[in-house]
Amino acid sequence: MGNPALFPLVDECDARDLVIVKINPMQRQKLPRTASEIHNRINEITFNASLMKELRALGFLWEVIHYEAWNGKSIATPGCTASRRKRRCSN
Repeated sequence: MGNPALFPLVDECDARDLVIVKINPMQRQKLPRTASEIHNRINEITFNASLMKELRALGFLWEVIHYEAWNGKSIATPGCTASRRKRRCSN
């Protein structure tokens, strides 16, 4: 899970927007060389992996609620609402 986990923010909040500021880069131009640099990069990769997993799950849920149908009926439930997804990156 991301830090903080995103599902409670989406599930327990009435806001339609979720703004995520990503501070860890997905890629680095130079390889980490020292033990400290390697440890920091492992932490970045681990955090990014869990964040991307949650974002994909939220994206899938959004697609299901808005576009999918099962037997010709909408499967959106009254408790599910639309949210606008925006992406902001620090790098």
